[in-house]
Amino acid sequence: MNKNIQELNIGILNQKIKDIMQSRGLSQEQLAGKINMSQPNFSRAINNRGGKCFTLNQIFMLSQVLEISIDELTGNGDLKTGKKEIASMIAELVLNETAKFHPVTLQETVYIPIPEQINSSTGNETTTYQALYFPNYWQPKESSGVFDEPDDSYYEAIYSGNFTDNALLNVFLDKLKTISDAYFADKLDRDDVDTLIKKHIEKI
Repeated sequence: MNKNIQELNIGILNQKIKDIMQSRGLSQEQLAGKINMSQPNFSRAINNRGGKCFTLNQIFMLSQVLEISIDELTGNGDLKTGKKEIASMIAELVLNETAKFHPVTLQETVYIPIPEQINSSTGNETTTYQALYFPNYWQPKESSGVFDEPDDSYYEAIYSGNFTDNALLNVFLDKLKTISDAYFADKLDRDDVDTLIKKHIEKI
């Protein structure tokens, strides 16, 4: 995504949020509290000061709180699913600790075309992929040494718990797995799939 388009999208997002806040009589402090941001950080993000902008997770939360689609909120008519957009989304999810890596090793059949022949040779290849998962619990940072005091996150976990807000997302992923299995087994058509997915998304 080039810089001009990125800035345009941020501008559309921020203006859309401002318009909704004004029409609904919402203050920055009220909306910031609903997405777990401080008012000063919210102000910097909505005014794009100092390079501050909303994270992907915060945009998702804003869409839920304001009951408006992310596409409408960001001014994107079509969902972008190119490799660069997907890579950017994954990077944001990992860096804000919404998603974690877990290596998965699979043995796959590889078909190798034979030049000038209408067939191919086959073989097995073992590949390790970096899979993503959305943990229901965040983990406190470990102390760097035996005599070091525990990190503040350790005490936060003890006194407040270490639950994330991923539980409903994981319920949705379980449902999506069931729906997609039925779709690829030709037990559901695409219209039914879209209806079911929309229904379960609304529960998040």
